[in-house]
Amino acid sequence: MCLRWNQYLQEQKMNRTQNSDLFSNNFFQQISTSKFNIIIIVMRTATISNIKRVVSVFILRQNNNDEAQVALFRRCSQMPTFGGHWAAISGSIETQDVSPLAAAVREIGEETNMGELLLDDYGHLFNSGLHVDIARGKSKGTFGGRMIRVYPFALTLPSEDIHLLSNIEMRGTEHDKMKFLTISDFLGMSDQCVPSLKRAFHHATSGRYLDLPQEIREWEEDRVNGAAYLARKAVDLAAAHTQSGELSEDEL
Repeated sequence: MCLRWNQYLQEQKMNRTQNSDLFSNNFFQQISTSKFNIIIIVMRTATISNIKRVVSVFILRQNNNDEAQVALFRRCSQMPTFGGHWAAISGSIETQDVSPLAAAVREIGEETNMGELLLDDYGHLFNSGLHVDIARGKSKGTFGGRMIRVYPFALTLPSEDIHLLSNIEMRGTEHDKMKFLTISDFLGMSDQCVPSLKRAFHHATSGRYLDLPQEIREWEEDRVNGAAYLARKAVDLAAAHTQSGELSEDEL
């Protein structure tokens, strides 16, 4: 869409620097002529062709000390993408998958023995989180350099099913090792992981295990102020604590 917008931009005093979210080089090109300026707005919306859509499923259980644990799987070194990296159960969303949840259930059945252990439908055990986008620069050239969109899920195992909790095994050829870690050990681990693994985990678990500053916890518990105030406060808090280094990219 082309707009003769020179006068409008002057009136609105729009910021046309590199730091502007809307009017940055990623979103527009400006062509100057002797008569007018034309701004071509290029809406680079995501399309199926430039996004690789995958699911990531975090299996959660309680250990004997009643501590929450998460299962991690090391991808085989021969894998074409992220070989030797630790990950959750993950895989591409295929054309036959009617939804990301359907893909998540399928991957669990292909890469673990849980389909054999959970004879009944276990879709209700899944909790889904907001998707995580991994930019091309962080995808290490995988999937043709496309952006990766991860749909994260948490699969929480029923604590009363002792047989299930202690008999989970790997299936297939994608992984060569599996381990359960407490949440604190997982979040503090320095081993090589697939991009944005901890961020996807926080999304899948609705931020339950985030170590948030007290200010943010107070905002979370605010039941007095309205939505407009809380939205502005959320933006201010995120900006302040990100700049201070208290919140990392994995926590946003």
